[in-house]
Formats: sequence, structure tokens, C-alpha cells
Amino acid sequence: MRLLLWLAAATATDDRRQLSARDRQTTKGLLPNDVERTPQRWVFVHIPKAAGASFMVDARHFLTRRDSITGSEEKGAFSRTTLRKLENGGRRAVLLRRPLQLVYSQFLYCKNVLKGKVKDFPGHGQSEAWAGVKEWSKGATKVTAERGPFWKCYDPRNIQFRFVVGEGSALTNKGVSSKISVADASRKLDGEFGFVGFVELYRESLCLLGWRATKQVPSYCRCGAE
Repeated sequence: MRLLLWLAAATATDDRRQLSARDRQTTKGLLPNDVERTPQRWVFVHIPKAAGASFMVDARHFLTRRDSITGSEEKGAFSRTTLRKLENGGRRAVLLRRPLQLVYSQFLYCKNVLKGKVKDFPGHGQSEAWAGVKEWSKGATKVTAERGPFWKCYDPRNIQFRFVVGEGSALTNKGVSSKISVADASRKLDGEFGFVGFVELYRESLCLLGWRATKQVPSYCRCGAE
């Protein structure tokens, strides 16, 4: 569990960004309906740049046709959006990612896509991929009325922690009570999430999801499988 908390404790989306279509859709699984159990309704708590769009597509191959998955629209696990989608028996799922890799991926997406035309964005016009990341990481202290913190792009401060315990979005570090502790976050991961996977163990995470859905090890996950 300490590993989960470490992965959940670092690093946010542009107010004009268009969410992945998967985030608003409810998608059915593709496996045969031969499992005698209540259908599973998964609500994927989508942390930006943690392979969420890919996961919601690939997850279909590891869920049965009675199961479904939808996204939290890049909102926290306890946001109104997520809670609404959880009504009538939904279960939370999340993918976590190593904090430094997550922050760097968010920076690159902001720099090259979301804020690619913003000339004062850190590293704008510089050929090196990493150019500007140090300045961007200090975005909480470089606030102006026009651009806000982090140039109105992802707010990376404790973003995974925020999404696990909070009700906010990736745009701001608000939405988490100051009374919530690391121990509280640990309990929420244990008790409020039906599935926790890792970007760095993406294949294994999908295999775990498949086992949760069918109680069988998918052929894709067997030793020696390509």
C-alpha cells in the first residue's frame, strides 16, 4: 500500500481541452456472457496523461458483454460527476503512474498541444523536448491575472493524491480537504476502488482487470503469450 501512496502522491487540463470521447461514453465489454454474476459497472477515474484513453479502449477486451466502463471526465473520485456515474452499483477503477513521468508527460502535452501557440509558455519555440520544464514546475509561484497558475494548463501538485481522495479536477489543486491524511488516502484506495492498476505495468493491469471480470486468467496473460 505504501507503493500505491507513493505513486499517488505527485503532479493536471486546459479549460478548452476536449476530453477523450471515451470519457463521456459508456462502453460495453467484448467477452462472452458466460460468467454467472452481477454485471460490473466500472467508472474509470481518469488522471490526465496516465494512459486513460488507451485503457478505456483496451479494457473492453477484458470485460464481458454484461460489463461496462465509462470515464470520470478527468474529475476526482469524489466529484459530482464521478458520484453520479457510480449510482446503482458502479465501482471505481484507476491507473496510477510514476510521478516524475506523469508530470513530464503533462508538461509535454501542455507545451506541444494545449498551449502550443502560447508564446510565453515555458520552452515555447525551443527544439529540446525538455526545454522549459523547470520553469513550468514553478508555475504555482508564477501567477498572473491573465494566465493563472501553471499557465492555465495542468496543475501537477499532488494530482494523483487529489484524484484518489478529492472532488476537484486537473485544473486546480483544490477539492481536497486539508483534514485528509495519508492514512485516509490508503483506506480510500483499499475500500473505495475496485481496481487499481499501474501505467508501468500496463499489460499486467489489464490481466488483473480480466481476472476480476471472469475469475479466469486471460490467454493474453499466460506465460509465454505474445
